[in-house]
Amino acid sequence: MLFLLRSFISLLQKSRIALAVFLVAVVFGFGLLIDVGINGGKAYPGVHIGSLDVSGKTQQEISAMVSETYQPRLDDGIITIYASEQSKVDAGDELQQAENEALVEQRSLEEAQANTDYWTTDAATLGASIDAEALAAKAYEVGRSDGGIISRLTALFSGWTIEPTLEYNSDEVEALASQIDETVGNPRVDFGVSIEEGNASVTAGHDGEMLNRDDFTKQITSAFLEYEDRSFIAVPEYAPLRVDEAQAQAVCDTINAVIDNGITIQYQGETWEADPVEVGSTLATRIDELNGGWSLVPYIDENKARALILSQAQERYEGTTAKVSFAKEDDGSITVHTDGAGTMPLATEAVQALNDVLFNNQQSADVSPLSATDQDAGTTHAERDADTGHVTVSLVMAATPATMSFDDALAAGVISKFSSFTTEYSNTSGSENRRHNIHLAADILNNSIVAPDGIWSFNDTAGERTEEAGFQGAGLISAGEFTEGVGGGICQVATTVFNAVYEAGLPVEERRNHSLYVASYPAGRDAAVSWPDLDLKWGNDTGSDILVKMSYDETSVTCSLYGVSPGYTVETDVGEWKKGEPYKIKVEVDDSMKTGSSYVKTSGTDGRSISVVRTVTDSQGNIVREDLFESEYDPKNKVIVAGPDTPVDTTRSEED
Repeated sequence: MLFLLRSFISLLQKSRIALAVFLVAVVFGFGLLIDVGINGGKAYPGVHIGSLDVSGKTQQEISAMVSETYQPRLDDGIITIYASEQSKVDAGDELQQAENEALVEQRSLEEAQANTDYWTTDAATLGASIDAEALAAKAYEVGRSDGGIISRLTALFSGWTIEPTLEYNSDEVEALASQIDETVGNPRVDFGVSIEEGNASVTAGHDGEMLNRDDFTKQITSAFLEYEDRSFIAVPEYAPLRVDEAQAQAVCDTINAVIDNGITIQYQGETWEADPVEVGSTLATRIDELNGGWSLVPYIDENKARALILSQAQERYEGTTAKVSFAKEDDGSITVHTDGAGTMPLATEAVQALNDVLFNNQQSADVSPLSATDQDAGTTHAERDADTGHVTVSLVMAATPATMSFDDALAAGVISKFSSFTTEYSNTSGSENRRHNIHLAADILNNSIVAPDGIWSFNDTAGERTEEAGFQGAGLISAGEFTEGVGGGICQVATTVFNAVYEAGLPVEERRNHSLYVASYPAGRDAAVSWPDLDLKWGNDTGSDILVKMSYDETSVTCSLYGVSPGYTVETDVGEWKKGEPYKIKVEVDDSMKTGSSYVKTSGTDGRSISVVRTVTDSQGNIVREDLFESEYDPKNKVIVAGPDTPVDTTRSEED
């Protein structure tokens, strides 16, 4: 060791280059020790997160700074998105805003979208959150794993800024962007495939103008975290097709080949062949992002295919229909009970095997069943004939458990969603209370259960709509006029439930139309409710419980019915509209307004009436019931609010 030290000293004495290298190494090492002492475990100088200087802070300190600075902005912030620069100017026009807010709940969804000048939203609605720890870790790595010494020097002399980011519920952001597209843009429509009566055809598409989703998300983030006015202008840009006609035609040809080649279901030596209409009814397409582009993908809709397999199995095999009841547990979950004596086809596995064979370029597919009885134990198997393309799938039966979770029962096919209906509404300024009431009513109705031969009542299930119950004041129809009252908006929920029941073919015991026509609903198929006398009632004529599930987002509410499908087919005959009493024009004087000023509080609509006939048949084609739903709507008078001594023309023009 002493020899090596003497040799090294001798080298330094003889070589200036060696001496220089040694001195540089010493200085560098000394600097490194100082750097570690000063910046060890801390962000390097010059590093910022947004406007926050996090230099010399530990990750824990940075995380706390980010949370303390940005979280309050998220918690308290409401951002506004304007349709145009002029919309931002008009937002200060009190009369225009009064008219917009008065008419927002009277317009159809299309009218509301066309007349929307701006949208408001908040962090809770969009599911926005900030990951302070991740941002802190990113700031700490600048000059370390992120760029090393070069990044460290850049941060020191020029600064290094990390833009704060938010995480969102992507579905909510997309829903908001799509709504804005309908007003300020021209939504792109991709070429696609429609399947009707066992035949697939290409549907036309076109380019469009839409918000760039990445830019839109960044603008939202900036509005929440940076800008004092918390607003920006929605500017659409060119949106080219993702799927062109050639791609759609290729998928269409694939689907028609599947339909033409046919599918056979086999079990214990017995077979049944699905006809082209049945096969076509189970097929669908979706658009997937693939290798930086987009692809139209054909697939078998699991819900539809499972329902088809189950219905056919119930007709052909003894003991495949189990009587089902639902129970709501203390934690709010739903448990499904059966008599435990029957068997069930493992339809989900069969659908999976079919998807693999038909659309994953496999000649055969095996799927191990979740469970099977000893006598029927086996593997679900699907195989395609190489010459004809015909597909045969085996069907494995399993014992029906006496108790199952809702999801397991649905996946196994013990229960199914046999009817569903969705209605839409606008998500614009002035409609916040109405949306709140819709969501609250849907929450109350969700997971309600109707026993066999039982009657479901909206009023009995939802209860009285009061402020104590959480309902808010919003627009509603009373005495033939649009006015405001606690619980406004719940009739949309009743209408949604009514249409799900209507499409299921279930008996409707009590239903009344609104006194005024609402254009957003199917003609003659609205349902009005009011506590305590005006109710919606329907019955369960199946042999099992029916579970009512409600869901919603910011622009729609859905009612879905679960249980053992009665297998009904519904046909509708909508009559012609008949003219009723014409509307009048009324003037209301508001002394708080200036003379010469006025706005439209209620738009005018003539009275009208219509009849709808529903014919319900069973799986054998026998008529179960034939219902007549008659709706007579009063005229809705046009109401103009004006300042004192303001002349108002009350004669009807051609526009009126």
